[in-house]
Amino acid sequence: MSTPIIFGPVPSRRCGISLGVNLVPMKTCSFNCIYCECGRTTRLTVKREEFFPLDGVISQIDAYLSRKPKLDFVTFSGSGEPTLYSRIGDVAHYIKEHYDYQLALLTNSSLLTEGLIEELSPVDVIFPSLDSATETGFRRINRPHRSLKIDDIIDNLINLRKNYSGTIRLEIFFVKGINNSREEIQALKNAIHRIQPDIVQLNTLDRPGTEQWVEPLSHEMLDSIGKKLEWNYEVISKVSAGKYRLDRDSIRESVYATTLNRPCTIEDLQSIAGCTREELEIIIKEMIKEGLLVVEQGPRGIFFKALHR
Repeated sequence: MSTPIIFGPVPSRRCGISLGVNLVPMKTCSFNCIYCECGRTTRLTVKREEFFPLDGVISQIDAYLSRKPKLDFVTFSGSGEPTLYSRIGDVAHYIKEHYDYQLALLTNSSLLTEGLIEELSPVDVIFPSLDSATETGFRRINRPHRSLKIDDIIDNLINLRKNYSGTIRLEIFFVKGINNSREEIQALKNAIHRIQPDIVQLNTLDRPGTEQWVEPLSHEMLDSIGKKLEWNYEVISKVSAGKYRLDRDSIRESVYATTLNRPCTIEDLQSIAGCTREELEIIIKEMIKEGLLVVEQGPRGIFFKALHR
């Protein structure tokens, strides 16, 4: 299988040092979120498929994890909705049976039916998202597949809590002027109290999203909203350079895998790599010289994009 499904490890705001497993083709998703840092969804779908042969996925996982890297999590995430991969349960079971790593899943919550919840039983932590608890807010922020309804998603999250024994960290991504009104916050509060996650994580724009007009909320505004939810919460902040240190080879792999999925500025990459700008500039220059990266002019300045090896 030529398509790389492993990326990182990256210093993650949510998972520490995390090895990413991207099980869907670029921008294959059930949502087309206005804030997505990977860009617009090109294949909007709710159909689960075996996009990549299971044997090839397992082979790539073995090639990396057999080296016994130091990781906090192996995380199902990437450039689309991971649960669209119809064999995600098989992958999760395989990793748990053969390696001693914690598993995490980042999901938009759109497909959490009872059957999928059973598939996800080996996963230690699920990060489901719920950006709005109203149909209007849901459609404005997430721009979902036409078959999806917010009430069904909330019901599925309630069912997740009842039938999943791992940790649930519910993430809410706030967009200024859309889901931070009194009505939206009250609807989210009601949904949270019904879902009963272990913790609610409040997030906002860190890097430019799909739509240029999307504005973030300040840390203080997020904290104020958190208090109104009357639930255990935390505000997600940037990873500081140096908080999670990767070795030089891991930084190179992280830069390569990230820019293979989407072009990035040096500022974008620094927030991912967890190193100083000076260190990163040296690594990027080396990778350009080796033919691994190319330079492109983008709307925000200079971008770096990986070339397939």
